[in-house]
Amino acid sequence: MILIVFISLGILLIANLFFSTAPLFQNLILYGSYIYLLITILYRHTNRFHLWIRKIQFKIRNYDVMWNFQIRMSGEYNDQSVEELYNFLLKTNSSAQTIHSSPRRKVIKIKSIQPEIRLDGDIISISLYDHQMSYGRAKKIIDKELSELIESIITKIGNVEYDCFIKVVFLEQNPFLGMFLKGIRSKDIVSFNVSFKRGKEKIRITNEHIEFYSNSLSSLNNNAKDYLSLSYTPIKEIKKSPT
Repeated sequence: MILIVFISLGILLIANLFFSTAPLFQNLILYGSYIYLLITILYRHTNRFHLWIRKIQFKIRNYDVMWNFQIRMSGEYNDQSVEELYNFLLKTNSSAQTIHSSPRRKVIKIKSIQPEIRLDGDIISISLYDHQMSYGRAKKIIDKELSELIESIITKIGNVEYDCFIKVVFLEQNPFLGMFLKGIRSKDIVSFNVSFKRGKEKIRITNEHIEFYSNSLSSLNNNAKDYLSLSYTPIKEIKKSPT
């Protein structure tokens, strides 16, 4: 259907260009109308073009977001485990500074992020809570600083079983709603909640946020980078996956 529209508009445009006797000003208005119609069709019917427009919009407007990260490990952990992980992160990050230190809870500032190490029963967790900043800055920090923290954690814990997640809350506008609800304004969407898998990883999108769940830190990090860069690759995979 979209192809037929494009062909028809192309024929009309060429016909007007070569055979129209109307003044140049009128032709320019007509060509502008054609281009606007093409852009509207592309935006409403193709995910790739929609994401491209969204990417430009987010770069210009740089909306605020708030993001969280957590990894949880179950096992025979104790106060000494917290101390060992705390000392390891201090040693591997030259800019690290201690914000809080108690036997079962440590908070460290590493560049722009403040990971918290906490022991609850036999579960030890590393968390980043409610880091609010512009979308562009959040993307850079997740791409670089969070990636470096994740690599450090992977080096330390080895083959220990764990689960982890990243949650990004869009305080002004969620760019991913358009993948599923084109033509509806974000403010008019009363409720939206969809969960799906990318490989073995779970992804959840609602009106206000996107969440990534995994038992692999590297996969979690890759998924977050792909989606937050507004890449078309994961959307293409969703479209190709069997229903």
